[in-house]
Amino acid sequence: LLAMSIGILCIFPFYWIISLSFRSKSAIFEMPPKIVSTSFTIDNYFQAFNENNIGRFLFNSFYVVIISVSIAIFLASLAAYALANLDVKGKATIKKVLVSTQAFPIVVILVPLYFLTRFFNIYNSHASLVIPYVAEQISICTLLLIGYFSNVHQNFIEAAAIDGCDRLDIFFKIVLPLSLPGIAACAIFSFISLWQEFLLASSFLNNEELYTLTVGLSTFRGQHDTDWGGLMATSVIIALPSLVMFSFAQNYFINNMAGGIIE
Repeated sequence: LLAMSIGILCIFPFYWIISLSFRSKSAIFEMPPKIVSTSFTIDNYFQAFNENNIGRFLFNSFYVVIISVSIAIFLASLAAYALANLDVKGKATIKKVLVSTQAFPIVVILVPLYFLTRFFNIYNSHASLVIPYVAEQISICTLLLIGYFSNVHQNFIEAAAIDGCDRLDIFFKIVLPLSLPGIAACAIFSFISLWQEFLLASSFLNNEELYTLTVGLSTFRGQHDTDWGGLMATSVIIALPSLVMFSFAQNYFINNMAGGIIE
């Protein structure tokens, strides 16, 4: 009963957002509020796309996140391969540094990042998000992938070396294919983390045409009024990609994330 009560408390806010997104403006403000509304409309979703530029925000989010995840996973896999399979000097120290970077929240480095984007003249561009996103994800993805690459049997690597493969050939032809489940799990983890990111996006973008979905929510708030129906509809749109991705890959994701723990 306690677990059910806690579950209801956790689920109810999501139900309420979805419910409000399908209500008319009058139904949203009806008093007393109804848990189950008799009105049903999809006008809020049409309005979000036609009047509030949600389609553009959706494209920007996919564009920034997919590029960031792709670069971060590629660089992290190279770093993890070196730390897991090569005789790198100071390997233990590098791992400790990577772990220590997870202790600092992004807000701590927000001001330095702002000055750097100004210095390199990339402020108010998608590059001002992609570069910090990549830097943010490289460390955690490297730590996770070290565990997967360490589990690749040395016999495969030695056999490839005997056949004449160099280090890069071994990485791309042997280690990478055998570690695809772990790489996919890291990609899902990074996608979900970056898809809902707000702080950097709201700090480095002031052109509405460049807004991501999370920042685009602010366009529903006017000086004297807030479009609650559109706001709720956009919130559902933001949650949907991560929810669908995680639902389809839940067991796969959890099992493979557990395999990336470093001893």
